[in-house]
Amino acid sequence: MTNTYLGLFQYDHFGSSEEKLKKVRNDIFHTDGPGYYVCRNYLTSEFITHMQELWSELPKYFWHEKFISWEHLYSGCPNFENNFKNGSRFFVNFFWNPPVCDPTHAVSLSIAILRNRIEQKAPTADLFGERKKRIGLQSCADKKSRY
Repeated sequence: MTNTYLGLFQYDHFGSSEEKLKKVRNDIFHTDGPGYYVCRNYLTSEFITHMQELWSELPKYFWHEKFISWEHLYSGCPNFENNFKNGSRFFVNFFWNPPVCDPTHAVSLSIAILRNRIEQKAPTADLFGERKKRIGLQSCADKKSRY
């Protein structure tokens, strides 16, 4: 497969080398770094368009339970969504539930694994609620209006 991406990290390379991760850790955690790192071109524009179309027009049979509060999260809880007065919707999908979209689920998992590797944790740490108050999730927001 030919790599046409320009960024340091891409979805098809989430198993990046420790040398690349060292620079990212320095940018995020070292006092001389900016405190963040942007993974440019992690996804193709075509995949982003797919996600925008899917989540903005999610069929009703995929709708989630209504969001109550962040304190009501637990290992094994159902996916949920929050609908706002401006028409925006916010979805939270947990890795233990069947995915709404396999490619979106896979990308979310790869991002969580990359984050854990940057933080020098086990690649799948906290994805399934094994520690209280730490639950891995994937979220998608459909913003219909600008702030």
